Amino acid sequence: MLAEKTTNNRIGYFLQWLNKGSWAVLDQALFAGTHFVLNILLARWLSPDEYGAFAVAFSIFLLLGAFHTAFLTEPMLVFGPGRYNNRFSDYLGYLIYGHWFISLMASLVLFLSYWFFHSKGQIALANSFFGLALAAPFILLLWLTRRAFYVKFNPKYASFGGAFYFIAVCLALLLLYHHEMLSPFWAFIAMAVASALVNISFLVLLRPNWRRLSCNPDFAEAVRMQWTYARWSGATTILTWIPGNIYYSLLPSFVGLGGAGALRATQNVIMPVLHGLSVLSILLVPKFVQVFNHNGKKALFKISKSVSLLFVVLAVFYWVLIIASGPWLMKLLYGDKYLEYNAIIPIIGFLPVSAGIVAVIGGALRAMERPDLVFKSYIITLFSTLTVGIGLTYCGGVIGSGIALLISSLTTAVALTWFYFAGLKT
Repeated sequence: MLAEKTTNNRIGYFLQWLNKGSWAVLDQALFAGTHFVLNILLARWLSPDEYGAFAVAFSIFLLLGAFHTAFLTEPMLVFGPGRYNNRFSDYLGYLIYGHWFISLMASLVLFLSYWFFHSKGQIALANSFFGLALAAPFILLLWLTRRAFYVKFNPKYASFGGAFYFIAVCLALLLLYHHEMLSPFWAFIAMAVASALVNISFLVLLRPNWRRLSCNPDFAEAVRMQWTYARWSGATTILTWIPGNIYYSLLPSFVGLGGAGALRATQNVIMPVLHGLSVLSILLVPKFVQVFNHNGKKALFKISKSVSLLFVVLAVFYWVLIIASGPWLMKLLYGDKYLEYNAIIPIIGFLPVSAGIVAVIGGALRAMERPDLVFKSYIITLFSTLTVGIGLTYCGGVIGSGIALLISSLTTAVALTWFYFAGLKT
C-alpha cells in the first residue's frame, strides 16, 4: 500500500512538472518565435547592411540587458522562491523600482551610441541605436515580469502574454512593410509598443507592492542581498556577453556590416532550440534551489545529471536535423541572399549541445549560490575568445566567427562542469 502511494505521488509529481514545463516551453516558443520571425523578416526584407546594423545594435543591447538580468532577474529566481516566498509582492515591487533605474541608464548609453555613430556618418547604425534607446525600458521590463511568473512555477500567464506579443509584433512588421516604412528603428519601436501592452496585463496579474520605499525597512536588506549575489553575476555578465556577441562588433571592421548580418542570419536557424533550452533552465533554477535547500548536494547532482542528459540528446537530434536540412532552410528563409554561408550551418548547428550543458550546470551552480564559480568558468572562456576567437574571425570572416562561437561555447561547458564537480566536493 505504501509503495503504491509512493508511485502515485511520483506520477502526480511528474505530471505536474510536465504541465508546467509545457507552459514554459509554449511561453518561450511564443516570445522566441516572435524574435525569430522578426529576424527572419528583417533579414529577408532589409539590405544586408541594414540588417547588420540591427544585429550590431541588438548585440550591444544584450550586454546592457544582461546587466539588468544579473542584478534583478537572476537573483529573483533564487531569492523569490526562497527567502521571499511569502513576501514576493513586496520583493517584486523593489525589483521594479530597480528596473527603472537600470533601464534608464541603459537608454542613456544607447543614446550616446546614437550620437557617436551619427557623428561618424554611419546613419544605419545611428538610427538603430536611437530606436533601441527608446524601446529599451519597455523591453527590459517585459524580461523581468515574464520571469516573475516562473518564481511561483506558473508560466501559464507568461505564455498568454507571449501570444499577444507575437501577434502585436508580427502585425506591426507587416504594416510597416506594407507602407514601406520598415527599418531597424521602427522594428525596435514595434517591439517597445508590444512590450508595453503586455507589461500592463502582467503587472495587473502580479500585483507588486508599490508602497513607498522610504517607509519600508526591508528595502535596504533586499538591496544588500541583491548586491551580494549580483556582484559576481554582474561581473560574469560581461564575460558571458563577450563570447556570444563580440563577433558582431568585430565583423563590421573586418568584412563590413553585411558580415554581421550574415552571421546573425545563420544563427537564426538554431535560435528556437537555444531559446527553448534557456527557458527550461530558467524554470529549473527555482526547482534546483528547492532540491538543494531541502535535500542537499547529492540530490541536486542527481537531478542536474538527468536534465543535462535530456538536453544533450535533444540538441544532438536537432543538430542532425539541421545538417540534413540547413541549405534548403536557408534558401527558404532568405532566398538567394545568404547561400554562400551554407558551410557554416553544421558548425553553428552544434551550439545547442554545449549550450544545453551550460544552461543546466550554470543553473545548478546558481542554485548553490556559487556565482563565483560561474564567473571563474567564463574567465577561461574569455581567454579562449580573445585569442583563438578573434584570430579566427580576422582570418576567416563570417565562417571563422562561427567556428569561434562553437569553441567558446564548448570551453564554457567544460569549465562549468569542472567547477561544478569541485563545488560538490566542498
